[in-house]
Amino acid sequence: MNKSLKLVAGLSCALGLGLLAWSSIQIYLASEISDQASLAELQRAVRLQPLNADYWHRLGRYYFYQLQDSSQALEDFLKAAKLNPHSPRLWLDLADVYLVTGDRNLQEQALQRALASDPTTPSVLWEVANSYLAEGKTEAGLGQLKVLVDHDPESQDRVVELAWRVTHDEQMILRDVLPPRPEPQLSFVDFLFHQDEASAAAQVWTNLVSLQKPFDARLALPYLNFLIERGNGDQAERVWQDLAARDTQYSDYLPTDNLVVNPSFEYPILNAGLDWRYQVFNDIVLDTDTSEAHSGSKSLACTFNGAVSDAGIAQFVPVRPGTEYEFSSFYKIEGMEGAGGLQWAVTDPSDHSVMALSGPLTDPNGWQKVTATFKTDSETTLVLLKLLRLPQGNILRGKVWIDDVAVVQK
Repeated sequence: MNKSLKLVAGLSCALGLGLLAWSSIQIYLASEISDQASLAELQRAVRLQPLNADYWHRLGRYYFYQLQDSSQALEDFLKAAKLNPHSPRLWLDLADVYLVTGDRNLQEQALQRALASDPTTPSVLWEVANSYLAEGKTEAGLGQLKVLVDHDPESQDRVVELAWRVTHDEQMILRDVLPPRPEPQLSFVDFLFHQDEASAAAQVWTNLVSLQKPFDARLALPYLNFLIERGNGDQAERVWQDLAARDTQYSDYLPTDNLVVNPSFEYPILNAGLDWRYQVFNDIVLDTDTSEAHSGSKSLACTFNGAVSDAGIAQFVPVRPGTEYEFSSFYKIEGMEGAGGLQWAVTDPSDHSVMALSGPLTDPNGWQKVTATFKTDSETTLVLLKLLRLPQGNILRGKVWIDDVAVVQK
């Protein structure tokens, strides 16, 4: 090759490398500039890389969301869509522009293009659903929320919140949004009782139980506690029975003619639901004991060594309004010292009023029985049994065993 040809080849190669380098520099500069917030720098980015759909998209977003210039934003978004028609985010932004400009047909088309570009990503489904619901297209919006829950179970909390805010119709949400699985419906129950929508929560619970599908019963305990706090003994009893029917852990904790659950402490204390509840105090030790029992093989041993107001043991018992009941319990004491003693109280949990007191637990001669009678008023469906220290706050030392606690209708 003569010197002239070599020179031409060298210059061509150098020119090609130079153009490649300049192109790379343009891409780099455009990328850096597009990450800036100013309008001028975004405009410079699209001048440097006019075939980059992302830069036109970012410029359109600046016009629309920062400057509220929907006309210029639409122009830039359409340029981006022509360069890259497969960006769901771009089609969602176009749908927002068409919503503002009032072009409902083009908005619908943009939403459908967003779904066609990415039919399963949760963020896309969420925004499409919100767009439909904002337009008043409830059926279409709920349909997208249903797809969202199917593809992303973790979204169920925000889905039920949005669906309820739009419809306030638990049956519609069960039918059109939530899949027939216990977990999302439990999430709905949880949401409703936190909104103090007791009637709707009960309807959803009934639907959940009708599914006849297993679930972790512990997930329903917050709902049960809500019912107890509201004094709704009827529904609390129903939920407790439903849990016992589906979870063997609770099958031994059902009332009989004796409405007290686990009355002889033969089973572990659950400290939940309608079983015994206990509190831990510095001067009281509570434990089940196999060395003493009035019947069966166990009793509850309560050891006191200080100033106490109650024994820290209690149970909520569903009852019927306007009905008379008899309470009874057996006890045995050892080395008890202190003025007064212990007494069982039947209280109304709604206002903490005392409905009945048993006799004092003071007889040291083996196993003894105490009783009390009470009648519920026309609205009471739940009472609380509680072992009190009377006089409250006084020093008490010694030990008492409790067994065979009962509440029966007279």
